[in-house]
Amino acid sequence: MYRAVGSVLGGAHPSLEDVVQDSLLGFARALKGFRGQCSARSYATNIAVRTAIDLVRAESAKARVLRAVEADPSQDADPTQSPERTSILRASTQLLLEVLSPEQAEAMILRAVFGFSYEEMGRTLSVPSETARSRVKRARKAVNAAVASNPELAAALRAGRES
Repeated sequence: MYRAVGSVLGGAHPSLEDVVQDSLLGFARALKGFRGQCSARSYATNIAVRTAIDLVRAESAKARVLRAVEADPSQDADPTQSPERTSILRASTQLLLEVLSPEQAEAMILRAVFGFSYEEMGRTLSVPSETARSRVKRARKAVNAAVASNPELAAALRAGRES
């Protein structure tokens, strides 16, 4: 498993051992569904490779979201934007990345920050517009729950909205 994950991530990837551990846990959970159509080793290797690919996809999605926020044209258009408001935007973005799946974070950023329609989001993300709509709906629910459980963040977001 270690070699399979290393071949996907690269031998020096900082999450290599974590992905191997996640793969082992995934293999243990998947054993009850194992039908013996291949060797257990091949089955475990397949799980390890899929787990590593999932990490690569998640890292790629996070990088796209961060690049989109850094390149936000609305920041350039408003030179009077306060450093406090910029700090709140960055904290909000970090919250998105922590509580949402990469797909939900992408959808939420495209909708809330850039104002994409669901059709535009579908084309951009290569998914049906209804999938984009459901990702935003689930993302909003998760963000609302996270904000409700963090009074300091809720206060900061309210202050940012009022400024």
